[in-house]
Amino acid sequence: MPYLRKLLTPITTKLILGFLGCGIWQPGWSADLNVHITGFKNDEGVVQVQLFNSEKAFVSKDPTGAYRKDKVKINGDELFVTFKDLPNGEYALRYFHDEKNTGKPPGPGLGGFPEMGFSNNAKLAFGMAKVYKEAKFELKEDQSIELKVGAGPKFPFFGKKKKDM
Repeated sequence: MPYLRKLLTPITTKLILGFLGCGIWQPGWSADLNVHITGFKNDEGVVQVQLFNSEKAFVSKDPTGAYRKDKVKINGDELFVTFKDLPNGEYALRYFHDEKNTGKPPGPGLGGFPEMGFSNNAKLAFGMAKVYKEAKFELKEDQSIELKVGAGPKFPFFGKKKKDM
């Protein structure tokens, strides 16, 4: 058995050094994302907050496509949510106020989607790929983002008077 210990010790050392050297495990590879959203009209239901790590998942209609998601209660007119231990990389965030707790985003009204939004307060455009390009951000270290309901998405033709068009 002593020969086995002599054989395994160098192998174990090489594996550990290999993991450290090739980037499979490195300190600082993950970060926390703190999200603060303000401006909700009421605190009924929940807010569905979805975090995406690819454009393909963001534009997909598949509700399971989010990398991480959370249902958060509104406190007054604001909410806080933290996504912990995220790998460094590119992300985009989408949220909507789910007043009836259906799990589905609201449909368009005369003012657009006032209780729905995206990271960077990106504007809703014709085509979610355009929204992703505006909403995406790079996460390299712990980060906090501040979003305001209604600051982002509005369809260009909803809520305008005919003479304004």
